[in-house]
Amino acid sequence: MLVAHQLRRALRHPGCAASVRRRALEKLGLLLCQQPETQEHARRLLLRNSYQFRLSADVLCYPLVAPLECLPAPPQNLLSVADDALPLGMLGQLQEALAPSSPFWGAHGYRCGTSPFFSYVHHLDEPPRCGFDRVLAVLHAHVCSAFPQAAYAKRAEWWAHCRPHGTGHQLHFDSDDEGRAGVRNPLVSCALYLTSDIGGPTLVTDQAIGSSRLAQRGWATLPHTNRLLMFNGKYLHGVVRPPRPRTSTRTSHHSCPTCAPPPRRTLTHRGLHGRSPAAAVCPPETRAAAGSP
Repeated sequence: MLVAHQLRRALRHPGCAASVRRRALEKLGLLLCQQPETQEHARRLLLRNSYQFRLSADVLCYPLVAPLECLPAPPQNLLSVADDALPLGMLGQLQEALAPSSPFWGAHGYRCGTSPFFSYVHHLDEPPRCGFDRVLAVLHAHVCSAFPQAAYAKRAEWWAHCRPHGTGHQLHFDSDDEGRAGVRNPLVSCALYLTSDIGGPTLVTDQAIGSSRLAQRGWATLPHTNRLLMFNGKYLHGVVRPPRPRTSTRTSHHSCPTCAPPPRRTLTHRGLHGRSPAAAVCPPETRAAAGSP
């Protein structure tokens, strides 16, 4: 593997800075962990560099088609998935509003992996004021069907991501206001996929915040357009980096075939108790058209 060879060269270079060496080691370790034929190489590399834990090969080398009949169901009140979550007209408008070429990203200074976190808060206990309120109302109905405790949520905080296929997202716990004033998990966290076959699966584990035991099991949800993933907000989760390049020839009508592969787009939201996060902002008071997001 050419990339692995280049990373090993960087690690052997006598002038390699400590920060560069650490980053190269992380990338090489993950690369080896995600190839079935290099598992033993990965094990030796990680042990030699004092790593103690890693995700299993079943997670990092995940199948592109999940054998659902072989998977144990998650415990009650941990995770649920709903396909065809939004009506097609509403989904299309949301995809347009969050298309890669949409002014939404530039207006927020969005840069994958470098821009600061931003989010918006909408009231769930008030009549809809705009199309996006109606989107959240439909999603909230799905959430309440799977997680009855979500009916007590007063607000929904949402944000969006637009990321290349080969990126993941570190394992983390969700918290109100990013945990600045202490960790306060949301009632339910959700991810609505606006694209298919782009990016890796979202992994939700059975490790709750505050637990002294590492996760023993996890459930991976592959991205599929209009699929809504819902899970208890107290559990450790993240996005697995894809182990291989994207091979699907399907493209979105929002993407230019002469440009880079289309990015993965998700709308993420979580149900909150009565208080709004300090870092989030309320949407503008302007009213959108009747059906627009």
